[in-house]
Amino acid sequence: MAEPIGSLRAVLEAETASWKRDLGKATGQLRASEKRMTRSLANLRAGFQRVASTILIMAGPAVIGALIKRQIALGDQFAKMSVRTGVAIESLSAWSFGAGLAGSST
Repeated sequence: MAEPIGSLRAVLEAETASWKRDLGKATGQLRASEKRMTRSLANLRAGFQRVASTILIMAGPAVIGALIKRQIALGDQFAKMSVRTGVAIESLSAWSFGAGLAGSST
């Protein structure tokens, strides 16, 4: 009776060793894949950052120009309104700000 149990133990140990070896290989392959994916994601992130920087550099002057143009138009509107009403530009500006805070359109 000792022989069948002994041979069963030997077979189980051999299969377990093979399973552990295969699991070790799979773990190594998984770690290598993780490293490659991490590098790829880092490269992708760097690429997106370069694209975003380029867009900002190209669009920045246009945005600043649009803001300046808007401020000039707003100043012109206040000046014309001041002439029509006789109210100081500073007062009109303050009233506009207050109306905006109250949710009213000017």
